[in-house]
Amino acid sequence: MLIRIRSSGGGNAIFEFTASGEEYGFKRDGNWHLISIPVAHIKQKDQNINLAQITEFILFRSGSGDVRTFDNYSFYVDHVFVSEKMEEK
Repeated sequence: MLIRIRSSGGGNAIFEFTASGEEYGFKRDGNWHLISIPVAHIKQKDQNINLAQITEFILFRSGSGDVRTFDNYSFYVDHVFVSEKMEEK
């Protein structure tokens, strides 16, 4: 699964969440998890991204292949926000 953040002028930061990885706190265990992507990582993905002119805040995409052809592929998103600091548990 890919998450893309795009800005006007061509900036395009893409983050890949792999089947075996736990990128940014993401886990495939059926439970809710807080995923946190630091702004510095967004800038590292694409130096041309303009954070003041975001046109696509969070766009979910399939990594390889068309997810519409996969069996039992579903995910849920809740509580998307931008903050200065990650929430403490």
